[in-house]
Amino acid sequence: MSAAPSLNSALSVTIEIVRGPHKGFVQTFQQNKWTAGRGPENDLVLAQDLKVSRNHVEVQCTGAQVFVRNTSQKNIMMIDGLLAIETIMKPESVVQIGETYIRFKFDRPVEKTPLKAVPNPQVTKMPAVTGVGAAVPAGGGVSRAVGMPGNPSAGAVGFPAPANGFPGRPKPPPEVELPLFSHPRFRFYSMIAVVGVVVLWFLNGEVINKPAEKIRGSVTVTEDMAKSEDELKAIRESMAKKGVDTPQFRLAEAQFIRGFRDYQNGQYARAMEAFQSARSFYPEHELATHYWTLAKRKQDERVQIYMIQGRRYKGVQNYRLCRSAFATVVKMVKNDKDPIYQEALRFHDECALKEIQK
Repeated sequence: MSAAPSLNSALSVTIEIVRGPHKGFVQTFQQNKWTAGRGPENDLVLAQDLKVSRNHVEVQCTGAQVFVRNTSQKNIMMIDGLLAIETIMKPESVVQIGETYIRFKFDRPVEKTPLKAVPNPQVTKMPAVTGVGAAVPAGGGVSRAVGMPGNPSAGAVGFPAPANGFPGRPKPPPEVELPLFSHPRFRFYSMIAVVGVVVLWFLNGEVINKPAEKIRGSVTVTEDMAKSEDELKAIRESMAKKGVDTPQFRLAEAQFIRGFRDYQNGQYARAMEAFQSARSFYPEHELATHYWTLAKRKQDERVQIYMIQGRRYKGVQNYRLCRSAFATVVKMVKNDKDPIYQEALRFHDECALKEIQK
C-alpha cells in the first residue's frame, strides 16, 4: 500500500475586492490558471480602474499553492504592502494593483496519508522474584546469587531490578544542606546590615557631638548690633574715599551705561565717546576703561575692513564703490593727522577722478 499523500479535491480560490472602483465584487475561480486586468480578455475584468494595466496579473494554482505574477511592464503589484513581481500567496493575503485591493481566500486541501499497520506489541514475561538472590531460571538450573562477586552482571543489593535488560539507575545522593552562616544570601544581607549600622553610628555621632546653640540674651544682641553698625560705618568711609558715593561717580555711571548700549548696538565710535566722558568724570572707573579699549579695537577692525574693500574695488576698476569705501573710512577716523585718514582721503580723490574720466 503506497504512503504518498493524495488530495481530496481541486483548489478553489475566492477573490473579494475590498477597496477600489469595484469594491464589494466577489468571484470564485476553479481553474488552474486565470488572469486579471483592465482588458476584456481577462478572467477578472477591472475596467473602471484606470491605473490597472490591460494585462496586469496572472494567477496559477499548482497543487496546494497559488502563484501570482505581475505581467505588466509599466505598473507595479504589491502584496500585503510589499512590492512583488512573483510570489506564493497565503490565505487572506491582499494584492494591490492600481487602486484595487483584492483579497485572496482559499483553503488548502487536506492531505490523506494511509496509516501503516502497527504490529502488536510483544509482551515478555519475566520470572517472578521470590527473594534476593533466589531467582530460578526456566531451564531448571541454579541461578547465581544477586550481588555476589562471582556474578558481575547481577544487580547490587539495594538497587531496583533491571528492566528490559538494562541496569537500573542508582538513586541520587541526598542533598547536603549548608549551614545558615555559610549561605551566600545570608552573608550578603549581613554585609548590608553591617554597612547600615556603621552609617547610622556616624550620623548619630555627628548629632551628639554638635554643640547646642545657646539662647542669646539682650547683652549679646546689643553687642552684635554694635558690631554691625561699625561694619556699615567702615563701608561708608571706604566708599567715600574711593569716590563711589559722589555726584561725579553717578555722572560717570550714567555715561558708561549710555556707552555700553552703543557698544552692544555696534556704534563703536559713539561708545568710545561715552566711555571717554565717563573717564573724565571719574578717572578710576575700571569698566569704562575696559570697554573703551574693546570699542577702540572693534573700530580699528571695521576701518581695516573698509580699507581692504576700497583697494579691492580700485583694483577691479569699480571706482564708484571704491570712492564710497574710502569715504566711509574718512568719516570713521575723523583725525586728519592719522596716516590711515590721509591714505583713505588720497585714494578717495583718486577714485573720484578716475570715475569722472571713465
